Amino acid sequence: MNVQMSQSKIPQTDNGVTLIVAAIESACENAVNIGFLAPGTWTGAAVQTLNTGDTLTSGYKIMAGSIANQSATDITARNAPPIYVCIKLAGSIECVTIVVNVNE
Repeated sequence: MNVQMSQSKIPQTDNGVTLIVAAIESACENAVNIGFLAPGTWTGAAVQTLNTGDTLTSGYKIMAGSIANQSATDITARNAPPIYVCIKLAGSIECVTIVVNVNE
């Protein structure tokens, strides 16, 4: 959304799609930096070129279609090609047991 707000227009070219992907990548990197996403093995169904069992070394993978593969209807409607973002959530501690032994 930020990239669309910051640009007067995003060209309907592969370079335009690259701008959108870069914005998504920046958001994903922020999520990695705060510990929300982490590297891991993709256990979900196959998505585009990502297969079950593949490793997401950065905690996410972004895949975008090409403008060249869009239908005339999508181009006329000014739709971007589909962009797939597969993320791996970082594990988190949800329960803590603290044992305190006191002796006098």
